[in-house]
Amino acid sequence: MRKITKNGVALLAGTLALAAFAGLAQAETRFAVQDATGTTDKMVVTDGGAIGIGVSVPQYPLQIRAGGPPAATTVELRNTGNWPYTPYDAPNLQFVRNNLDIVNGGIPYQNDRIGSFYFSSYIANTLRQGAGVVAYAATSNATSASFPAYLSFETTTAGDGYTSEKMHIGSEGNIGIGTSTPGQKLEVNGGIRLNTVVSATTVTCNSSVRGTVWFTQGGSGVADAFQVCAKDANGAYAWHTVALP
Repeated sequence: MRKITKNGVALLAGTLALAAFAGLAQAETRFAVQDATGTTDKMVVTDGGAIGIGVSVPQYPLQIRAGGPPAATTVELRNTGNWPYTPYDAPNLQFVRNNLDIVNGGIPYQNDRIGSFYFSSYIANTLRQGAGVVAYAATSNATSASFPAYLSFETTTAGDGYTSEKMHIGSEGNIGIGTSTPGQKLEVNGGIRLNTVVSATTVTCNSSVRGTVWFTQGGSGVADAFQVCAKDANGAYAWHTVALP
C-alpha cells in the first residue's frame, strides 16, 4: 500500500492512512496503490467512488486496463457452495434497473434496457461496439409477480458503425432470426440451409430422433436426398424420403 493523495499531493507513502488535507479540492482526492517503484498507479479510488485498476483516471465506476494474455483482464467470481448441497449456489452477475418515475411506479417502461453486454474496440480513438446481448422490458405494467422481458442479440453489419438486432428471443420464448416479432417457436426471415454430405441413414431413426429432417448432398450423378425421421401406423421408426423435383 503506497499512498493516499489529494490533487496529486502525497500524504503518506509506504503505509495506509486516513487524513484530511485542508484547502484542497475534494473532487480530485484519491486513494492510490502504486508499484514497487512508487511511480506508477496500479489501483486508484477517486472521491466520486470510481475504481481504476491499471488506469489512473477511471471513466466508469469500475474500469480495468491491462495488456497481454486474457488472464490479465479476467474477472473471476467464485462460489464454493454450501453444505448441505443446494443447486442454486453459483456466481451471479445481476443487472437491476428501476426508473425514478412515480407515475409508472418506478418500474421500467416497455422497451427500456434493463441490462446489456457489449464487445467493443477503440477504433481511431472512438469506442465502437461490434456485438452485444441486450435485455429489454417487454411491458410497461410489470408487477412483482410478472416481469416479462426479451433478449436481443446484436452484431454490426459490414459498412455500419453500430450494432443492430439479428436474433430475438421474446418473453414467450419464441425465437426470431431476422425478425423482432416471431409468431412461432422459431421464425426465420430468410432461407435455412441444411448443408450435409453425410447420409441420414448413418443415424438411427428412433423416438429420440423423431421429427428430425435431413438433407444429403448427392455426389456426381446422384440426386440430393431430403428425409424425415417419422413413425408409421405400426409404430416403426424409419427415415422417409421426401420426393424432390
